Amino acid sequence: MKSFVRVLAASAVICGGVFAGAAGASASGSTVNMPASGIFVPIGALELSGPGVKVASACTGTAFSFLGDPIGFSYSSGSAVFYQIPPGGTIFDANGGNIEGTATLVDLATGEPTSYTGHTHLWFGQNSNNNGQFYEGATLSFNGSDGNGSSVTISANPGFIQSASGHQSGWGQEKITCS
Repeated sequence: MKSFVRVLAASAVICGGVFAGAAGASASGSTVNMPASGIFVPIGALELSGPGVKVASACTGTAFSFLGDPIGFSYSSGSAVFYQIPPGGTIFDANGGNIEGTATLVDLATGEPTSYTGHTHLWFGQNSNNNGQFYEGATLSFNGSDGNGSSVTISANPGFIQSASGHQSGWGQEKITCS
């Protein structure tokens, strides 16, 4: 889960270059609320084996050829909130966010959307303290279908913490089911 943790949980990566624009965004202090429509979130490659990873045996064949490739989600509806934005900062500087709505799974290796669309929820957050301790975490859930009877469900919860002395430890589980 290390590479998935590093890509998904790093909110700087999630927020960097994600948004088509902040049209419709409304700010309240250090929080920005906006429609999810038009938000694109690159995730990176899902892990397909290892501790904490469960991939159903049905996840094979051309219908699921995106597995192993970097993926992303292109939202067509829903809502998003980005919070703990520092003074003078933008949503790209947010320490966390919550995006929920309908999204299409995109295969970033081909640059093309897959045929899978469905309910998608992403939460991510990071924080640090004056002692030098740093935390990043995320949760992702996607329940998509292609309209032809195939479906894919992805859930993941990666995260890591770095102590003031630089020691890092991570956690997470990932589950992918297909039909």
